[in-house]
Amino acid sequence: MTRHDPALSPTAGLRANVALPLGQAVAMPKSVDTLAEFAALEQRQIFARDRFCTGGTDALRAPGDCLIMEIPGGPILVLRDRDGHVPAMSKVCRHRISTLAEGRGTTRAIIRPRPARNCSPPDPERPTMAHTRIRKFNTRDTYPEQKLDNDLCQAVVARGTMIFLRGQCPQDLDTARNINSHDPVEQTHKVMQNIRQLIEESGGRMEHLCKVVVYLTDVRHREAVYRTMGEYIKGVHPVSTGVVVTALARPDWLVEIDATAMIPD
Repeated sequence: MTRHDPALSPTAGLRANVALPLGQAVAMPKSVDTLAEFAALEQRQIFARDRFCTGGTDALRAPGDCLIMEIPGGPILVLRDRDGHVPAMSKVCRHRISTLAEGRGTTRAIIRPRPARNCSPPDPERPTMAHTRIRKFNTRDTYPEQKLDNDLCQAVVARGTMIFLRGQCPQDLDTARNINSHDPVEQTHKVMQNIRQLIEESGGRMEHLCKVVVYLTDVRHREAVYRTMGEYIKGVHPVSTGVVVTALARPDWLVEIDATAMIPD
């Protein structure tokens, strides 16, 4: 068998070796294992062009399900996003050399550390890793006899800046005037729109919502109210408590919801 020409660099020797007939080719020299030049060539010619299996998509069933995969060039984070896609990205913020996530599990968002000075600001459209939602479920499964569709959970583990909201009712935030409707669906839409507006005015997003408490004046409105609320918390999975009360502050109000959110550190 033909040996590598010692006058050639390991990578040049490999290129020459590739051109040889199979019967004359030799194995790679040991030096390539620690050669930075070869590692860069391997990364460019093989790993940057090929696909790697990280597992089946059935392992990432729900939005927020994620795992870490080690590949040449650095670890990557694979997760199912809110739109059902399964993108992959570096698990390390290259601005601050900070880890975004570890292991595998379920998360609502990815916390991207604030960039250092002179770095580009984070893209607000990219997912962020926020709070851990324990025992996520949907009310269509826990209350099959009712027409519900709410993404909830049994517990939320969160850290950051808390946002405490006043109980929101079906009224305009600027004028305090009631909306012109006695429909529980329309009233709930206004309540949830107020909650979303206040969280955003406080510097957060709906994905930071951790807990809601729903007050109803009539249990017969529960399905309508919860179905409507479910449109605003799809994929968020806050904890939720429901209470039926005799009356609210104004006789026209059928629903009041207070909420607690946490902006991640």
